Amino acid sequence: MKKLLLVFVIYLLLPASASASVVLGPGSRGDSVRELQSWLKEFGYYTGSVDGIFGPRTHQAVKEFQKNSGLAADGLVGAETMRALDELRRRDLVQRGVYVVKKGETLAGIAVKLGIDMDALVRANNLINPDRILAGQTLILPGNEPTPDSHTPPAPAEPAAEPTVEPRVTSPKTTGMVALTFNDGPYASTTARILDILKAHGVPATFFVVGKNLKELPQIGERMVKEGHALANHTWSHRSWEGLSINEIRKEIREGARAIEQITGIRTRLFRPPFDLPPPGVVEFLKSEGVEMVLWSNVAVRDYPAPQNPDYFVKRLVESCVNGSVIMLHDGLESTVSMLDAILWGLAEKGLRVTNLETVLTLGN
Repeated sequence: MKKLLLVFVIYLLLPASASASVVLGPGSRGDSVRELQSWLKEFGYYTGSVDGIFGPRTHQAVKEFQKNSGLAADGLVGAETMRALDELRRRDLVQRGVYVVKKGETLAGIAVKLGIDMDALVRANNLINPDRILAGQTLILPGNEPTPDSHTPPAPAEPAAEPTVEPRVTSPKTTGMVALTFNDGPYASTTARILDILKAHGVPATFFVVGKNLKELPQIGERMVKEGHALANHTWSHRSWEGLSINEIRKEIREGARAIEQITGIRTRLFRPPFDLPPPGVVEFLKSEGVEMVLWSNVAVRDYPAPQNPDYFVKRLVESCVNGSVIMLHDGLESTVSMLDAILWGLAEKGLRVTNLETVLTLGN
């Protein structure tokens, strides 16, 4: 997004004749195209793979977006198309009530981009140091703060009470098993509450942890192991592969694994890449390390960005799960915390037993 917006700003500063020229079009490649594809796909336009290559499908998707936006539908992305995309994205983020920080962004820049007051953004997120925000961090936008009735982290001086689970009648017959996985944590508040819910239901999960986060919250990693969950590698800092050398990628993977082993004593054999598929050579490297790469969810819905209709999300997730399904959620999202209990009850009522990923992979093999 940063690169796309930078190009947009540059074109605004050019003379009118120059700003009318094409920024992206057939044959363009790179992060800007990948970001464009992600935006279009998010808004319901089919671009094919989000691969950073401006091919025929992306060209057609741009034309459809331009037509629906009242622009000249030539399929070429210039300043007007970028302006329309940026405005649609801004309105969509404000409507959802959350914003996920991108690499290199600052709080001040985010406030300007979304047209909101920076001080209000600080208050909404209880930020102690506004200068320290991390890529991948979820910010609550002002006006969407949790109410006193919603899940809130316990006061440090008082231990959190274990959640109570309402008794329900579940299916007496088990029809299969599904793997429950979480990405990007641990986080002090949300991950702890997810562990509470899993404990109340008596189900294990696999947490693909970011090594840097785990180093900052080792007690949560220790608790995961103590309560029967599996930890797996999601790199050291959740960096995008774009622009990294093969040696830098290897370092990200090795340091992520090392953090898990140092804190829990466990040498994980599972790795899930952040963002996109890794470049050539990484799979071979993982094999040489005795590590298996697993990808993302194979169910019909995703929890990021936070769903606007949580009940529908839970219903679609449970409906799409079958024996051997892999569910991927994000333990840094408040919305995921609030939906997890209903998801687990829905799976139980369907007769699906929730377990960790290694168990399902072993059955698959």
